[in-house]
Amino acid sequence: MSDDDPFGPDWGTNKPPASPASRPAGRAGYAHSPAKPRISETDPGPRRARKRSSGVLPAFLSATSLPVLGAAFLLVLGLGLRRDLPPNTVVAGAVFATFMPVLAIAGSLRFRRGALGLAGWFWCGLLLAGLPQYFPADRVAALGEGAAWLALPVGDERATAFGRMAEDFGDLAWGPDAQPGRATAGSLPVAPELPARPPRQTAEASPDEEPNSARIILPVEGQGHTLKVDVGFEGPAGRRDTSVLFDTGATFTTLDRQTLAALGVVVPADAPTARFQTANGEMESPMVLLDRVWLGDTKIEKVTIAVCEACSQNGSAGLLGLNVTGQFQTTFDPELQEVVLMPREDSGNRHLDIAHWLKIEGTAHTWPTGRVEVDVKVRNNAPYEVAQAVVEVECAENSFAVQLDAIPAGQERSTRVELPRRTNCSGYKLILRSAGWK
Repeated sequence: MSDDDPFGPDWGTNKPPASPASRPAGRAGYAHSPAKPRISETDPGPRRARKRSSGVLPAFLSATSLPVLGAAFLLVLGLGLRRDLPPNTVVAGAVFATFMPVLAIAGSLRFRRGALGLAGWFWCGLLLAGLPQYFPADRVAALGEGAAWLALPVGDERATAFGRMAEDFGDLAWGPDAQPGRATAGSLPVAPELPARPPRQTAEASPDEEPNSARIILPVEGQGHTLKVDVGFEGPAGRRDTSVLFDTGATFTTLDRQTLAALGVVVPADAPTARFQTANGEMESPMVLLDRVWLGDTKIEKVTIAVCEACSQNGSAGLLGLNVTGQFQTTFDPELQEVVLMPREDSGNRHLDIAHWLKIEGTAHTWPTGRVEVDVKVRNNAPYEVAQAVVEVECAENSFAVQLDAIPAGQERSTRVELPRRTNCSGYKLILRSAGWK
């Protein structure tokens, strides 16, 4: 038989068939090229490599979502604390608002790998992007408040430092909080900082500065510091014109008791008092309110008068002080023997007349989280309503304005404000900065 017999030399014999290793593979006994080796499905090598590479992204999402989740929790916590809600309620609300939605979203994804990290990024990213837009006035302060409150168990100093670190992060992320004085959604208004008090000046008016109709011209008598002018005073018994000394160094306008009695003014026993220096030394005088003071044809409503017998000299009934003349720029012409008064732009500020009729009380409280709050209460003891009062809170390095509106006669108004972050107000004073009658 030839060697190329397709049935092979052993066909028809009792020899066992050739082993697979020695016999060519093929269908129906036909020879063909050897098949490529196939990888068993049970081979663990490649599968392990795929598992290892597929776990990197979920781990990255989970790790990076933790700071985002923490920042969102601190922000919600701080917003609640700044509205003076009970701490237990605030903590429960912060947990519900941050963690529960993350778990719900991850549950909808059947808690697959990376589901928690993806849910944390999605939900807390929405909170960190949306809440600062709705609370622009205290977003950074709220982040610092939440961080400081959470760190209180390790001590006040460390809590304050931790809160400041969070505030620095908030400043970088969102920028500074909105303009002071604007409060949103229940937060306290932030008291604006006041500029330094300018030195008192005795500026003279230029003849061309205002039209002639705005000028007040008062003829004067005398020389040097004894310039007398005629002024009209109006009380319950009517108006009376009398001569008083034009004194730019006197804070208050003064009258003697005889003139006040002629005007129908009774000095009550509980009248407010003021101490000031006179030619005869320091003295304490009671204060009364007159309905009007007339400078020529110009009237000034509700003027405080100091009762001073020693101030009546050289044939005058008293002094014309800064609580009247301070509303004007003055020019003295010695040749014409007259004083020219020009109204100032801030002539509506009557704090000199109102200060002794307002009782101002206040307390400043510094929280361990670094927040500084000031409560201001003002009582109006005058017989007239005060339309507006601005109280200056003078701290160690800065001063801040607290405004109260519409204080009726015999009543009081109170308000609470927050000072700007990191304000040192361990010692403070309350001063009436400006006020006006209604």
